[in-house]
Amino acid sequence: MIGVVASVLAGFVAGTYVTLLAPIVYLLGLRNRDLGLVAYLVYVLYLGNSVTVPTLYSYSGLVNALSLSLASILLLDDVLKRRPAFGKAELLAAAFMALGLAVPEAFLAGAVFYFLLRFRMDARIFAFLGAVTAAFLIFRGQLDFPGAASTQVMAMAAFGIFLAVSSLTWKNLKKREMFNW
Repeated sequence: MIGVVASVLAGFVAGTYVTLLAPIVYLLGLRNRDLGLVAYLVYVLYLGNSVTVPTLYSYSGLVNALSLSLASILLLDDVLKRRPAFGKAELLAAAFMALGLAVPEAFLAGAVFYFLLRFRMDARIFAFLGAVTAAFLIFRGQLDFPGAASTQVMAMAAFGIFLAVSSLTWKNLKKREMFNW
């Protein structure tokens, strides 16, 4: 249930109202998991099409992109869990996220706090996040210039490919047989 709350609040933080469709995605996921995943796919595609970020290296653009990304991942987790849960950890994270309406950084703090509790991240992940943050801070001046959209797309694509390859080797992810005929 925290993913629905996070998605709606992230929409207000980022200034888009597409995220008001998140409860519909969640309710469809409660009814039928496959229908919920299809609805989530349509939701994320529509969300990605409706939000424009001029540059990811501007502070407000980065906060908006991170807010919507984290909230979308939490919504996917809710659709996959298919059971409503709202305990003390969710309440504390939701309070920080609600504070994000006034201070956008508080939304990010609440989302990261919930990620730490929910997904049990270890020291290797913190080292990786620190290295990525340092790399973005170091190369920020070189990548933020007019016409640098292609450079930013390449940097984000490389980051996504690195995460995909890294997630295949992390031991804390469940292994699934995808094509079991």
